[in-house]
Amino acid sequence: MLKKMKAGPSPPGERWQDGVWLLAALFLSGAGLWTVERGISWDHFRLFLTHFHFCFLLGALLIAALLFIAEAIRVQVILHLVGESLPLGRALQVALSTAFALGITPFGVGGPPVQTYLLKRSGIPLEKSLTVAATQAAWTVGFFVPVLPLVVKVGYGKTAGREELFLILFGLTWLAFLTACCYLLVTRPHLVYILTFKLTGILPPGLVPRRRFLARRVMGEWLRLSRTVKLIFNSGAAAILKVTLWTAVIWGALFVMGPLLLLGLGVHTSWLVLIARQIVIYFIISTVPLPGGSGLAELGAATVFRPLLPGSLLPGFIAAWRFFTYYLQLLVGGPILWYSLRSGQRVP
Repeated sequence: MLKKMKAGPSPPGERWQDGVWLLAALFLSGAGLWTVERGISWDHFRLFLTHFHFCFLLGALLIAALLFIAEAIRVQVILHLVGESLPLGRALQVALSTAFALGITPFGVGGPPVQTYLLKRSGIPLEKSLTVAATQAAWTVGFFVPVLPLVVKVGYGKTAGREELFLILFGLTWLAFLTACCYLLVTRPHLVYILTFKLTGILPPGLVPRRRFLARRVMGEWLRLSRTVKLIFNSGAAAILKVTLWTAVIWGALFVMGPLLLLGLGVHTSWLVLIARQIVIYFIISTVPLPGGSGLAELGAATVFRPLLPGSLLPGFIAAWRFFTYYLQLLVGGPILWYSLRSGQRVP
């Protein structure tokens, strides 16, 4: 017990709770697929495979590979903005491990700690590792702010129901609140001290004398983080544009997967409308605390693809769509995260 206490907390991904989240994600995803047509069987998958043209399978795999590589390159680009570098192989290892942690935790909260931990092990200073995680999360989520009003109009026009509009409005309000909080904390670091001091008031009486020390320590770490964040915004429009473009590539790879798989079934439809509706669905599931949006993602996909496919093909199609946009990152990222946490060597 003493040795375990001295060793400190377990690295992200080594706790038994992580396995529970993975099982929960898979269970919810299976329940979502079952609910699509009030039951699912192997006949649904067999029927889908019978009608699917497998030349499009190669295209889906290439797009999935592009998604993984784009994630790794975006990590490299952000590191370059703060004066650090990482080989592509190691960046890919970090990106895939992070994708796995994002996919099995509610709101993706496991992603940033895993990414920060692996970057720190790769020799990146802690404050810069935190900056990479914060910048990546901000660009990924911030994608929705400028495009959401447009895609609602393109994808739904006047057909969006009150429930969809309420969820969209709630999500936009939540994003605006988080953005305002982050801006205040970066530009007013003393607020971090005040906030930490107030929150530590709930500590046991014996720890209260250390409140000021803890508040100063947290404020010091946040000051270092804010300085590196400012480095990014002072890098110029061209540098920031690179992060934005690679973020667009990542989202684009996700959103073209559905139309591509439809082509594999011989279904031709407006890609613009289909992508717009997928963006709305992705935004809605990102505001719900489910691991990987499991369950809700399958149901949301059913609302998008149901008008285009017969009921007999819909469960198999959604399973294939979910495989390339979600299950694959678990299958690839999980073993890589396991290897990353147990290997003391860096990937060249």
